[in-house]
Amino acid sequence: MDTLKINVSLPVRMYEDARVLVEKGLYGSFSEIVRAGIRSEMEQQREINPGFIKSVHAAEKGRISKFKGKKEFLEDLHKGL
Repeated sequence: MDTLKINVSLPVRMYEDARVLVEKGLYGSFSEIVRAGIRSEMEQQREINPGFIKSVHAAEKGRISKFKGKKEFLEDLHKGL
């Protein structure tokens, strides 16, 4: 699996709570918590609107490059929902 390193800004309290879960052994790493949260959100979106994942995959394959900014991309993604 290819990976991508990113930076994420979080409220201090959220980060501290997540670190506690790692320290207690509920997650192997902070990255694992982030991945679990994203998976959960994607699953919820899939249940609400099956077309959501299709739109995300289309964007991933290069559609995003035709947009000038995030606003236009999000508007197009929303239309796909």
